[in-house]
Amino acid sequence: MDYSVNIYLRQEWYDPRLKFNRSEVGGHKDCVKLEDRIWEKLWVPDVFF
Repeated sequence: MDYSVNIYLRQEWYDPRLKFNRSEVGGHKDCVKLEDRIWEKLWVPDVFF
């Protein structure tokens, strides 16, 4: 017998080192676009079940 499961996983974490100055990005944005090279330096938690 085969079973199949579809799941949706959403992760969120807070790191105060990633804060940005809103006035430098237009004053109203909740996020900023990072250059590709920056993503390589960010820690991302390992998820496993």
